[in-house]
Amino acid sequence: MKKITLLLMMLIISCRTVAITTTDSRRNMNVKPGKYKLISENNDIKAKFLGKIIDYKLNKIGFSTANDKYDFLIKFNYTVTDSREIKSAYSYTNPYGYTTTTFNNTKLYIKYLKIVIEDNKSNLLWESQSNEEGWCPNIISTSPELVVSIFQNFPNDSINVRREFNDYNGETSEIKSAFSDTNWSCQ
Repeated sequence: MKKITLLLMMLIISCRTVAITTTDSRRNMNVKPGKYKLISENNDIKAKFLGKIIDYKLNKIGFSTANDKYDFLIKFNYTVTDSREIKSAYSYTNPYGYTTTTFNNTKLYIKYLKIVIEDNKSNLLWESQSNEEGWCPNIISTSPELVVSIFQNFPNDSINVRREFNDYNGETSEIKSAFSDTNWSCQ
């Protein structure tokens, strides 16, 4: 009996939710894969890394990188904002009847990633934004989930699409393996 309980607990822990994203996408014109130039509206080390993940995903869906003659200009930006604070309490009563209560305050953050695709004449073709709320303010920790969410219905419209990711999601695991030297934890 103890082995079955332990096995069930390990299964529950191994399939824990890593991120829950919400995504909105809007298409103005049809977008078929072609050559693109990627630029970030943020100018920092995290934006450079996000660009690598976006490049990886774009190449997986059939796009190819071009710096001079391109069909699409793909822009992205990200933000991290304070969201709210969760207050919780946990009580434990020991065998002698004494109760201990522990109070916790957890600050939550919302991480946003937006990607816009324009043609080489600056006409808006497609745009998508995904967000994830969690206790970690580091956008890198859930960047694979945000990028996968943005392109999950590409190039179609989607409004308020919620997606839950666990440790064993194939698409995000593939990205994490491709960038295996990255620390995906919240540091």
